[in-house]
Amino acid sequence: MSINDLYDLLSHNPAFSAIGERRRAGAGHLLLSGLYGSARAIALQAIMADEVQQRKKRPSVLLLVMDNADEAQYMFGDLSTLQANVLFFPTSKRRRQGTDEAMVIQRTEVLSALCNA
Repeated sequence: MSINDLYDLLSHNPAFSAIGERRRAGAGHLLLSGLYGSARAIALQAIMADEVQQRKKRPSVLLLVMDNADEAQYMFGDLSTLQANVLFFPTSKRRRQGTDEAMVIQRTEVLSALCNA
């Protein structure tokens, strides 16, 4: 089964259709519960794909806040597999050897993207 097959299954699911309708009606905040593992990332991707299809343009910014760094990295990995335009905002924690340049670059990319959105 491919990713497109999963999207097709989700697009015919009444629960996901209801989520799309609520987003189009202007619901600012949605709470999705009962999703585990990569199902959360697949659901988010399906919601964003529906938004792109309905609006015929690029989706709005979707900001995810996770409970901890591990959970955030797992979600980032899942979403990166599903779509290319995903950014990760790492912690600004310093290490004993100094600052981690890769983290500084990632943080700068995210802030630039948010300013340009």
